[in-house]
Amino acid sequence: MAKKRRSEAAPVGGGSVRAQVERWLKDSGNYTSVQSQPGMVFMVVGRFPKLVPPPGQPMPFFVIQPDDDHSVVAVLTNVTFSPDHRQLLAQLPEIEKQQFLRELQLGLLFRCEYTFQQDPQTKEYLGVQLVHPIYLDAPLTKETLMKAIWIVFHAYLFISMKFQGLAPVAVVSP
Repeated sequence: MAKKRRSEAAPVGGGSVRAQVERWLKDSGNYTSVQSQPGMVFMVVGRFPKLVPPPGQPMPFFVIQPDDDHSVVAVLTNVTFSPDHRQLLAQLPEIEKQQFLRELQLGLLFRCEYTFQQDPQTKEYLGVQLVHPIYLDAPLTKETLMKAIWIVFHAYLFISMKFQGLAPVAVVSP
């Protein structure tokens, strides 16, 4: 008699989804912690990839489920531009700065959702928030979760490489 394989899908609904996400991230070596955040059913913190050759650092990311929409889980990360890159961007002639930002937008367009973060007073570009939603109309699986993390990571790398083209300094400030 063949052994019945246990389902690896997480059911819809906060607590059990969170527990499954935590287990998958722990199993993959990408789990960091759980944080409480207003407006969230849960927020699980991770780092990807688990091994990065020096001087690189793993990308910090969050797996969240918003209070107001239990039909979605999202993987997100915030890419904070280093002070050096913010200065380089500010010093570019306006047309070159807009061209650079447009190239970033076009490169991110088919990867994941993104939002540029700007200082409200100065309008200086501070970074980008990257998000990949996973809708729970189908079961959440480890494969769909890890693929979403991979998609956000590739967008993170794309931004890093674009800024490396401006000057070879770290994109994310320590």
